[in-house]
Amino acid sequence: MRKQLSLAILMIATFGSWIISKSIEVENTKQRETQGRVENRFYLNSTKILNTGNTGIYLFTLEADYAEQESDDLIKFYDVRIAYTPESKISWHLTASTAVKKNNEDFFLLEGNVVATNSKATNERTIIYSDELRINPKTYQVNTNTQVNIKLGDHDLSAKGMVAILNENKLELKSEINGTFFPPVLL
Repeated sequence: MRKQLSLAILMIATFGSWIISKSIEVENTKQRETQGRVENRFYLNSTKILNTGNTGIYLFTLEADYAEQESDDLIKFYDVRIAYTPESKISWHLTASTAVKKNNEDFFLLEGNVVATNSKATNERTIIYSDELRINPKTYQVNTNTQVNIKLGDHDLSAKGMVAILNENKLELKSEINGTFFPPVLL
């Protein structure tokens, strides 16, 4: 009788643990379904992306202190630096608080304290300041519809919106253009 009682208790305990494990498994499945894409996210510290053009020439480097996959088609980079290489013959580098890259778009959206600077001598240097710029590193095109402040050597410009083609050193300001130009001093 004692053996039968032990066997019955063992069967009840086994059945009870099976029911508990099934309920936990169902709960875990529900959690996975509600989290969806979050499971497959990635996070990177000290990110460095080297990009080459169609001809295999090393074009630019994107460096970020941190990167995070926010969804299947969106990556966000933090404390971003983009620099063109001497091989690309483009003398520009850009910095921003963040950059967003969507899978189906060729450009990066730079946001927060965006600064684009060419590498010319100080008196010939061009510096573009904005809160937001879109850059397509492969076509060298930079644009925005937001306020920009531009320093061209000793001269200052401001405008609402602009398009710049970095490899051609072309700049087109869209609207509300204001500037200060000082004549050269003759000695």
